[in-house]
Amino acid sequence: MVELEVYRKYADEMSDSMYQYRLDIRNMKRILRYGRPAGNKVEEAFIRRYFLGDKFKDIPGLKIWLDEFNYRRGDLKGNIYIQVGEKKDSETVFSSHTDTVHSSGVYQNVFLCPEDLVFRTDSGQCLGGDDGTGIWIMWELIKAGVKGLYIFHRAEEVGGLGSGHISRLPLFQDGHYKRCIAFDRKADKSIITHQACSRCCSDKFTEDLAKKMGMGHKADNTGSFTDSANYTDLIAECTNFSVGYYGAHSSRETQDIEYLFPFRDALVNLDWESLITDRKAGDKEYSSHGYYGYGTTKVKPPKKVRKEIDWEDWDDYYWDTQLDEDDDWKRAGVKGDSKESGRDILDDTNLNDLPLNEDWEEGESGTDEGLEDLFDDWDEYEEFLEKNDPKRKKVKEELSEEEEEEENVIYLDDIDLPDNSYDWISWFTTGIDSKNRLI
Repeated sequence: MVELEVYRKYADEMSDSMYQYRLDIRNMKRILRYGRPAGNKVEEAFIRRYFLGDKFKDIPGLKIWLDEFNYRRGDLKGNIYIQVGEKKDSETVFSSHTDTVHSSGVYQNVFLCPEDLVFRTDSGQCLGGDDGTGIWIMWELIKAGVKGLYIFHRAEEVGGLGSGHISRLPLFQDGHYKRCIAFDRKADKSIITHQACSRCCSDKFTEDLAKKMGMGHKADNTGSFTDSANYTDLIAECTNFSVGYYGAHSSRETQDIEYLFPFRDALVNLDWESLITDRKAGDKEYSSHGYYGYGTTKVKPPKKVRKEIDWEDWDDYYWDTQLDEDDDWKRAGVKGDSKESGRDILDDTNLNDLPLNEDWEEGESGTDEGLEDLFDDWDEYEEFLEKNDPKRKKVKEELSEEEEEEENVIYLDDIDLPDNSYDWISWFTTGIDSKNRLI
């Protein structure tokens, strides 16, 4: 029989554990309730309530301040800085961002689904785990007294503007900080070594961090972008950690708490100052492997990287024709759903508001870029464009009785249209065989 004192101790521990679990869930839900587009009044209300009030006043050895960064809309200026301990005590920067990709500011319902232990929303917009989860993690580290500089960036989702502003300030110019840890990556296994195919941290640093975390994390060279990418010329080791959200930037986004809470505990117990530093700030190294954004489609290296690695036509051919059959990201499903969406651009996202816009840029000649490669000579290419230029197309039925048919104009009535007459990329590639020859 269990002794009464032993039982009471066990019951007290279980009670404290359950209370903390409920508290963690409540705090996460409070963050995710705010849909916070950059500069929107809801984002500003969130910052005023949770940062500019008295939230941190009782934590000893803590300083909080804002800089003068000003996004193009909104009244509230400033990236938010919290220093735990003195600067000399830590060479670590922790990073998250306050804005989300909600199309409008909203106070949304957030549900914890008991069957799979994920957060969801019914707002029709994204959940905001990107990067509400990063904010929660950093608050937890601050409450635990983990020393370091914590930066809650503004305007990350519209191009990393807040961190771009910081990179031009004197803050990191003295070389004091050795590592920047962002909490802004999907899924539950990645320590990012490259962002948009540019190296941001060393393999030795990644291996050391993964080993000390003890949760099975692995180096991942397919990162897209977060604020730490703007510091790679100033800080040696800059990375991005998986925080357990899936389906980011879509109405199907979920946040896994079975991963999140143990992840928080491992972060709190890690000796950050003991991590290896192997890369030198400013070193340039590139990957040709591409990267993942918010869906499961891999994107080829951006133009600036392709230029650096002497990317050639053969690389384009290889990229476009090879399939990544062994890619676990493509096989991985969404936590709490049957399959993560494979769309390149997900729901409720404005293309112009996404970071790394160059990844979706059109060629210098619009949709015609590369068409000349399909023809034997330039005259044939010019003739094709003359006959198929969408800007010169008309419909005979739209002519008034007084108008006459113009010469040298192609009428839509006289040609076979593809199913979607507005999809000009498909229009120009219709009639091309598997070897890229016109038929």
